[in-house]
Amino acid sequence: MIETYLIIIDAIKRSLPWAQWIDWDKGQLDEPEKFNAIVVPGILVDPSAVEWEQLGKGFQLGNGPITIKLVTLLPAQTHALDPLLPENLKVQRMAEQLHETMLAVSGVLRRTGSPKPYWASTYFVIEQTYDFRHTYQPDIPLAPLPSPAINATITVTL
Repeated sequence: MIETYLIIIDAIKRSLPWAQWIDWDKGQLDEPEKFNAIVVPGILVDPSAVEWEQLGKGFQLGNGPITIKLVTLLPAQTHALDPLLPENLKVQRMAEQLHETMLAVSGVLRRTGSPKPYWASTYFVIEQTYDFRHTYQPDIPLAPLPSPAINATITVTL
């Protein structure tokens, strides 16, 4: 459901100001020539594997994996003797910040497995997958309750 995507991108926008681009993963890394430019650092969100089950009266239960991809350019050297090592580990720090943000999203239970770094065309990607379980509750308008009123007269005689 679109709500899953909106919840995740809202959390990312609020927590990670360095994210220049957040998008639904539609295969941009597989065939970049078919899409507009990819802005880095960027994040691709794929909630399409979450399966939704009708519970009744508009309520739905979503359960399944969500994949998040941090997309950057070629990181600098990360060998132990490089004097710029702390700066060069910036991509890994960004992946950790993204992980912490995901753990705070309602319905995200845990990360499954380790982050998977790989190359895709000219991009360096760190992919993380999370177990997700969420109950969607529709906005049901409630009829206003009438205001309580006492329509009586109290008399006291002595």
